[in-house]
Amino acid sequence: MSRMKPGLFLFFGIWSAILIAAGLMAFKSVRVLRVDAQWVTQSHEVLETAQTALTSLVDAETGERGYLLTGNPTFLEPYQSALDRLDAETQRLEALVQDNPQQRSRVHGLKELISPKLGSLAQIIAQNGVDPATARRMVTAGLEKHTMDRLRAEFRGFRDEELTLLQEREQADRHAYRIATLAGIIYGMLGLAGFGGLLLQVLRHTRDRAKHGEDL
Repeated sequence: MSRMKPGLFLFFGIWSAILIAAGLMAFKSVRVLRVDAQWVTQSHEVLETAQTALTSLVDAETGERGYLLTGNPTFLEPYQSALDRLDAETQRLEALVQDNPQQRSRVHGLKELISPKLGSLAQIIAQNGVDPATARRMVTAGLEKHTMDRLRAEFRGFRDEELTLLQEREQADRHAYRIATLAGIIYGMLGLAGFGGLLLQVLRHTRDRAKHGEDL
């Protein structure tokens, strides 16, 4: 059996190198796509956790107000439940933005406002047990509203910053998806083209051998 033509080996070598390079490009594109998708998911989780924390603050204040208006201790149950959730939510929020110095600083500012807000709520609730009239005056003085307004503004700024970041991450994710799709198409086309070319070379080589009466 005679040897195959050198051109066939050369074609196979070049095709293999191109196919490997295209495969590496496709693998890298998929990896980038996966990372970008994780960042998008994280931003959604940050926004959801921030909204949940704000809701817990509102629930705590609502429970306090309900207790002051009715004197019914059952209103303190949602207040206490909100406090328990809020601690876990702020910790989770802080962990989620560890990679972002600006958002990490905003969370720190939120915690500095949340602490005195909760202290004020607790003080008013305690005062209501001693002197309900004084407790109500503490509420109507407007200090609580001022603190809550500042908290809402801080949460709004935090949310706006994360939404901007989310838009950037979604754009990067869409770009990575297009690149990964294109890389997959190119990889598939190269594979088909290479296989077709290799088959053509084999057939041509077979015909040449048959023409010269050589054994395959």
